[in-house]
Amino acid sequence: GAISIDNTGSIWATVYFGRGGNVNKIIEWGTQQQKWDYVGVGWAIRAWGWLTLTNQYGDAILKQAFNPSLQQFLYDTQDEFYDSTRAICFRALSFLSRTDGAVSQQNLAIGDAYFYNGDVNKWKKFVYGILARSYNDLTNKNVYTTGHYADSAIKYASLAMTDNADNATSKFAG
Repeated sequence: GAISIDNTGSIWATVYFGRGGNVNKIIEWGTQQQKWDYVGVGWAIRAWGWLTLTNQYGDAILKQAFNPSLQQFLYDTQDEFYDSTRAICFRALSFLSRTDGAVSQQNLAIGDAYFYNGDVNKWKKFVYGILARSYNDLTNKNVYTTGHYADSAIKYASLAMTDNADNATSKFAG
């Protein structure tokens, strides 16, 4: 279920409008240019968005998201968002692990100047943190008691940020 009230809808607006199409373009252009590090970052941002969105609102628009031909949308379940988040995390990790094509820390640092400065290892830790949170968010679900989700939460938390230098923080120019 939802965790708190988002009176201004800022999370909704951020996920669907502020980042939505922009993340799609990062993934599209990164794929065309074989900038797999950019593609991985794009997927990482998408996974973070889905997890944040579903934790705030519960059910939301997943399968029909970013379809400009629709005026009404069907909502998808929170479970589908959790599953999608984890699948996207593994996709992000796959791309962030690639070193072929036009992968370049120096080039990624240009587009990533205000977050991790092109450091894919920190991006991987960010993704592991999303995975840990996604499994931990199932603590109120019956399936959590089986141990699988608890073990996964611990596993991915241990691969995520380990000190303040790894923290995801946004910097601003000026």
